[in-house]
Amino acid sequence: MVSWEDISARLKEISLLEKTLALLSWDQETYMPPSGARVRSEEISLVVRLWHERICDPVWDEILNSFVSRDDLSTDQKRILEIFKRDRDKEVKIPVDLATALATAVSEAFQAWHEAKKASDFSLFLPALDKVFQLSLVKAAALGYERQRAYDAFLDLHEEGLTEEVFDPIAHETLGIMQRVREAIQEKGTPPAKDFLRQVYPREKQKSLCEWLLPCLGFDTQRGRLDTSPHPFSTTLARDDVRLTTRYDEHDPFVALYGVLHEAGHGLYEQGFLSEWEHTPLAQAVSLGIHESQSRFWENQIGRSLEFLEWIWPTMQHIFSPLLDGWTPQKIFHAVNEVKPSLIRTEADEVTYGLHILVRYEIEKKLFHGEIGLGDAPEVWNSLYHQYLGITPPDEARGILQDIHWSHGSFGYFPTYLLGNLYAAQWYATMQKTLDISSLVKKGEFGPLLQWMRENIHYHGRRYEAEVLVKRISGEPLRPRFFAQYLKGRYEAVYGISLSLS
Repeated sequence: MVSWEDISARLKEISLLEKTLALLSWDQETYMPPSGARVRSEEISLVVRLWHERICDPVWDEILNSFVSRDDLSTDQKRILEIFKRDRDKEVKIPVDLATALATAVSEAFQAWHEAKKASDFSLFLPALDKVFQLSLVKAAALGYERQRAYDAFLDLHEEGLTEEVFDPIAHETLGIMQRVREAIQEKGTPPAKDFLRQVYPREKQKSLCEWLLPCLGFDTQRGRLDTSPHPFSTTLARDDVRLTTRYDEHDPFVALYGVLHEAGHGLYEQGFLSEWEHTPLAQAVSLGIHESQSRFWENQIGRSLEFLEWIWPTMQHIFSPLLDGWTPQKIFHAVNEVKPSLIRTEADEVTYGLHILVRYEIEKKLFHGEIGLGDAPEVWNSLYHQYLGITPPDEARGILQDIHWSHGSFGYFPTYLLGNLYAAQWYATMQKTLDISSLVKKGEFGPLLQWMRENIHYHGRRYEAEVLVKRISGEPLRPRFFAQYLKGRYEAVYGISLSLS
């Protein structure tokens, strides 16, 4: 019988290899010089091969075939092995040559995407993307999915149990909510003033604001850091080494501010796992949708509230003086909550953000169903943007090349962003039952909000599946109506109009 100590050591080794991959990827997207790409792809492929060998080691067969009946293991230890078995069963189906080939293709695709975006030329990205896509189809087949259901393989990898059949009605209901809010605002709302964007806000001053804000939220800067990247992201190299990035726009200090709030939500989640379960699934996120709910909660429900802006306003005035003279938190509240169709997903307002996601979802479905080829994707992208948002991207850098995800092979990832918005609204409604959120935020007392997240979500890691977790916290399954309630409250306050969303 393999001891728990030996099991823990093996889990730790796998986890350390995963964190090494995260470090290599983080460096590639932040500090690695362009010419380092060739060797970096080889380094990543090697680590992926080692990781795959460890996770597929036959010794796990003995452990995982007998753990349920063992009386020397705790409930949590058995849950760890249950989750690991489920993850491993998927990985064992993937040949090591496929895993390493995909890792190499992804590393090369990232560089191709970067160059293509800089040149605003999708054709420069297409060969590398096609390689990733074809290998992804092979991966789906290895996981046991037929060609017409290949997309479900990737939906499930990011949000366990998610399929097109499950997501389509959620998407349809949420689409109706977003369209009704957008139409009402376009018909009756008055666009807010945004004259403050005509000035230059020095990058170093923006950086100082963001670095001041992080510990105020509860992010431990001794266990994490903030850097810069073209596409803001967060990654975890260890429970005590959480990396965040943002980007700066010298004409709009709120791009960086909300980027940091968003990534801080991810980072707070990662810092909140229990130390005793580090290197096990009980120190991992439930799903990407739950993870995204953390970032969207801090960015939107909290960060775009009037109360938050009233709290942060004196600090912003001090840092940017005299650039914000004549402005008030109320005016900024209207400005940062403007609803307006836009080209860039990451800068979209809360109402139209989901429309950006559904564009990507529809394209991915068409690609995996074989209805279109990758070469057709830019035209379909532009058509859907015109259909959903009434705008057409003027170039490919601000169109189909704006996101990094496909270069990572992260098909099926985008729907988790919409789920994150829905989860965040449901957490907000539930939290309001026991906490006076507005009062706490206005005073900058974020501790009780973070502690609620810790106790209800963070500390559990993957102890509960997403479907179970949301019922456990709110008493019911995921419901888009909470998102509708939240939008109604926020945008009636912003635009002074009445919204009917029932």
